[in-house]
Amino acid sequence: MATSEQKQAKAKARLTWRATTRVGTAPAINDQFVAMDDAVLCLRNFAPKESAAMGRLHSAGILGLAVFFIFNTPDLLALSSAFVVLTFYGLLLYRHLRIIRHQSDFWFNRVTQQVYWHNGKRLYIGDWKGVQAGPKSVTAPTGGGLSTSFYLEMYLPWCNAPEGTQWPEWVLRLESNDVIDPRGEYIAQVWEYIRTFMAEGPTHLPPPQEEKWWWWQPPRRICLTPKQALLRYLPWRTGVPGEETGKQWWMLPLWALTFPYNMFLMLCWWATCTVFKVRPANPPPEAFEGSTGPMITTDTAAQGAWR
Repeated sequence: MATSEQKQAKAKARLTWRATTRVGTAPAINDQFVAMDDAVLCLRNFAPKESAAMGRLHSAGILGLAVFFIFNTPDLLALSSAFVVLTFYGLLLYRHLRIIRHQSDFWFNRVTQQVYWHNGKRLYIGDWKGVQAGPKSVTAPTGGGLSTSFYLEMYLPWCNAPEGTQWPEWVLRLESNDVIDPRGEYIAQVWEYIRTFMAEGPTHLPPPQEEKWWWWQPPRRICLTPKQALLRYLPWRTGVPGEETGKQWWMLPLWALTFPYNMFLMLCWWATCTVFKVRPANPPPEAFEGSTGPMITTDTAAQGAWR
């Protein structure tokens, strides 16, 4: 059986893109975009977003089970089973909250030619000039079977590796512009967006594409307020930028069907985030060297502010 080091070496051997590699695809970016100025590009780390999506399910499950057993008088066996399930859900929820609080987004700095990311107290700094990148597919089980997702995977040599580190690179993974579409052009678009920014700056880059408002897809924000959730999931258009991509007229009955479920999840998650003061991880200060600000964000870009 191959060791993890051998598997990593084989995966890295398939990577063909380096810092100077043009792939012949026009740059484009989607939900990965967070913010940008002349020196710094921030792209979304999908791990906190996925943890927020799972956290919604687990917080709703905990509340639903708690309410059910409060208004019922089960026997001792049922209470014991409920305690085990609630403890399991609680541990999963705790894990997701830790990921959201500790894992930052990815910051690309064209002045220093380095990439920054931190997890808890550990700061990762990668050398962009030594990057190796390429497409990556991951197959994982879901509730209905197996699902394959597609990513841009990058190996970056450490610039600040702790003493005794056994691996010379850390791995950065970004979602494709269409994470469920196997066509490589969607991955190449993301690579070309980053490569162009690091080599030439933001002058010729297009603004991020509008957020996809499918009812099953989690929003860009970690947590929505009740008002924001209501505007997002109401089964009619409310004038919020980007909603036309998902709230097409023929899809509004599906929005109406899923509205109670979505609102219940979002309210449970909002309550969890409020009680536990859940906030996204702060960006590493080192990433802002040479930054001139103010930065263009997804919100300002949606309002027409672009270079």
